Amino acid sequence: MRIDGGIGGGPAVLVERLNDVIGLRESLAQAESKNHFAVGEVSEDVASGPFPGGRIAGERGGEARSVRGQLRRGMSDDFSWIAIAEEFRVRIGHKSHCIVGNMDTSKVSEHYGTAELPGRVTQALARFGMGEQTISWQALELLDQFHVRALPATRELAEALELKATDHVLDVGSGLGGPARCVAAEHGCRVTGIDLNERYVEVARMLTDRTGLSERVQFEQADALRLPFPDATFDHVMTIHVAMNIRDRAGLFDSIHRVLKGGGRLAIYDVVTGNGEALTFPLPWAREAETSFLTTPEAMRDALVAAGFADVKLSDKTNPGLAAMAAQQAAMQSSPETPRLGLPLVMGQGFMGMVGNLGRDLQTGKARLYEVVARKA
Repeated sequence: MRIDGGIGGGPAVLVERLNDVIGLRESLAQAESKNHFAVGEVSEDVASGPFPGGRIAGERGGEARSVRGQLRRGMSDDFSWIAIAEEFRVRIGHKSHCIVGNMDTSKVSEHYGTAELPGRVTQALARFGMGEQTISWQALELLDQFHVRALPATRELAEALELKATDHVLDVGSGLGGPARCVAAEHGCRVTGIDLNERYVEVARMLTDRTGLSERVQFEQADALRLPFPDATFDHVMTIHVAMNIRDRAGLFDSIHRVLKGGGRLAIYDVVTGNGEALTFPLPWAREAETSFLTTPEAMRDALVAAGFADVKLSDKTNPGLAAMAAQQAAMQSSPETPRLGLPLVMGQGFMGMVGNLGRDLQTGKARLYEVVARKA
């Protein structure tokens, strides 16, 4: 294999970055076994940036076969290299992970986890030296904090709830359980998490047991629109990067309002629409526009008020989110050979391309990050 073109840092740097950052080893090995590489045309040529005129070529029987990379976007922004690497991976034949919205809840559940997920997580923990022993919940941050800004955002949301050790908190869309474990460990309260995906619930329970927090944190499989709890069960509720998968926003807030005690708070951290321009798909929650259910901050506030909430406070968290994403990207670029226990393990290798798209949409104002806190009147 050879890579031609003026690539900053040399061809070996690009190959190593693709291999280690996005996890391309398996895909590249598969392509090498066929003795060719190809990047299909996408939309526009690259005339500038770190990969100008990038040509990816392979050799077979002494003959060179190359296809010029008509890469999807220019490389002027900070997040393009992620999507370019992902485009390369997809074009050489590795199936990209597909996401759909909540038009069919079984499809949402399928996107966010597969039957192999528990085994993959267990194997990964062993690989990173976390075999069967008790592990620190903080050590799982890159894996179980399934949202922009990860642990700092979770802590800010918990602070907004003004928690006490005697509180019982509901985490709607709890994923692998990271936020629930953080809240229980740092505030001493009880937390119940619900998630649509049974594999996530299985892994969340396993990780909670491994971190020694099972007495205070539990998880159930449930639909956020039909919460299986009596009225006024919880002191507070939180939900992180969940509503974008739910079309029925009024139904979601009604369901949460019912199980929340009077005076209790609801804290939301979510992606919302920005300047009205079309989003760049695929994104972490939807592969195409028809399955994405973002709303404006104002519409979210109105829906909360209609559901019976008061004192709605909207806080724009876009700039801190962008700073965190840029810092994470810089760390990955500076040491691409360093293995990481992260979300691609859960979502598949295609996930990093979706993250790149989200980063650009936040930069250009197409999407925003908001924290929303309200009180049950």
